[in-house]
Amino acid sequence: MAVFQCLDDVILPVMVNSLRQEADALGYVLGCAGAGGVMGAMVYMILCQRLRTKSTMILTTGMIAGALIAIAVFPLWPVLLVGAFVAGMGAGAVSPLLSTKLQRAAPLGQRGGVLGAASALALALTPITTIASGHAVSSMDSRIVVAALAVPLLITICVTAISRRAGATRIQ
Repeated sequence: MAVFQCLDDVILPVMVNSLRQEADALGYVLGCAGAGGVMGAMVYMILCQRLRTKSTMILTTGMIAGALIAIAVFPLWPVLLVGAFVAGMGAGAVSPLLSTKLQRAAPLGQRGGVLGAASALALALTPITTIASGHAVSSMDSRIVVAALAVPLLITICVTAISRRAGATRIQ
């Protein structure tokens, strides 16, 4: 999810500015995303024992992709606020799911190294995606960049949907 840090750093400020909102409006958008993230994590925490991994991954990733597409297609202030909240909800729920999967996939003796490598990769990707998105919004409409960010999520949904291993197992 570090790839999507560029939304907060570059793309959302440009979109808020293009909607002719004041500087504090970015705080409202990020606050909606944060509130959605907390709500998504809480709902996930309550329901995770009853959820299946595959359907949860498809639903939460779909929430984020759907919110990004809605923001790209309908660049209106209310859509931006609701989209940020919905994307935050999806991210708040998918983050613990991905962390759990990553921990389980790594052999017990190597978990520290695997988690450290994943964290290092996330830290390295953040400035790279921020620079790339800065160039992208400078050369094209920010709505195109937002829509492009939905593409890897849609691919993730398709791969998860057809995968036999992503499984019907319950989250524990």
